[in-house]
Amino acid sequence: MILTDFEVKVLTLLKEKGVIQDIEEPEMNVCPKVRRSKQFICTISGDRGEEATYAGFPISSVATPDTGKGIGDVVSLLWFKNNILHGLHNLLKQ
Repeated sequence: MILTDFEVKVLTLLKEKGVIQDIEEPEMNVCPKVRRSKQFICTISGDRGEEATYAGFPISSVATPDTGKGIGDVVSLLWFKNNILHGLHNLLKQ
């Protein structure tokens, strides 16, 4: 920021009178020199076989409507990593 001559004079006068004081500059956070790996481990799905799986169940057995599984099945696999009881599916649907 560039100050005019008048502003510099006023600031100098106020500093001399003790009305204002210099502000200490805060320390800046420095970025780490070593970056973390961009790889991550997903504990829900696996892609080691021919078809990706969620909690051991192939995606084709969960993600298509013709399998008869609903949103409760998908949520139970994502949250609990297992199929839950049929009665709990109705609770999740609500």
